[in-house]
Amino acid sequence: MKAIIISIAAATMLFACNSAENKGTNGKLAGNYAPENFDDSLAALNKTDMGNLSVAVNQFEESVDNEKEGDAALPQLLQYITASLDTLNDGLAKNGSEYVSLVTDSIKTPTAKQLALVKNMTAHHTQLQNDGEGGIYLEYDYAWLLKEIGDDLSDPVKDYLRITADEASMPLSRDGAIVLPLQTLADRVLNTEKLQTQQLPATFANDIKKVNTYYSNALLFGADNTPSITRGSTKIAPQFDQAYSYVVSKSPQSAIAAKIGEWRNVVATGKRAEIDKFMKANWEME
Repeated sequence: MKAIIISIAAATMLFACNSAENKGTNGKLAGNYAPENFDDSLAALNKTDMGNLSVAVNQFEESVDNEKEGDAALPQLLQYITASLDTLNDGLAKNGSEYVSLVTDSIKTPTAKQLALVKNMTAHHTQLQNDGEGGIYLEYDYAWLLKEIGDDLSDPVKDYLRITADEASMPLSRDGAIVLPLQTLADRVLNTEKLQTQQLPATFANDIKKVNTYYSNALLFGADNTPSITRGSTKIAPQFDQAYSYVVSKSPQSAIAAKIGEWRNVVATGKRAEIDKFMKANWEME
């Protein structure tokens, strides 16, 4: 994924699984049940070949026999997918001008190279996305992956993968602006908060914590081009206030509902210094 405003590094952690270890306390699965040689088989795949994305999924399906093994092996699979996409996007960036019209224009007569890329993407479950800054990048179809391997995953891990799919297909922000409907953003905050209480592999548990912070920051404070405080005033923008009311009504006992209450009270003072102080104290990076 491309860099966007509001601490995209935190969200990127959801897709770039940093470790295959599963260490457990506080809701994290203990033990390492990953199938033997799965990591080695992934390491042997050429990341410049998009077809190996499908090979990696096939190897996952052949390697796991139950949810315990599937949960433990999925971080390795996602790590490979992320690394492969990084490699493929590096190559795409060198020839991006040949393909950018695939996502920015309605093409009547695609070129041979464009047709070949589309065929490859369709076969291996990737898609082109516009980064909002004139560039394009390949993203994986995690929703398809969930359908393909969901039977070998526990419910919490399926929820994790569903959140991954949602952010990949509908990113929160582009070009310094929140492009996601705020009620959808509110639901993502609540879903990631709830998922933190479930049993997850340690890598995923750490990622979900970061992504919840990422979404919560955006819901409370907005983005550069979509601030939660109306410009030139000390009042909460109406669309954010509506999203706050939705959260408080839907999940009044949630941590984000409590934080919204604090934020509303500070903004209600009308004191810019107090508002800035609260933002500085509560803008969490991880």
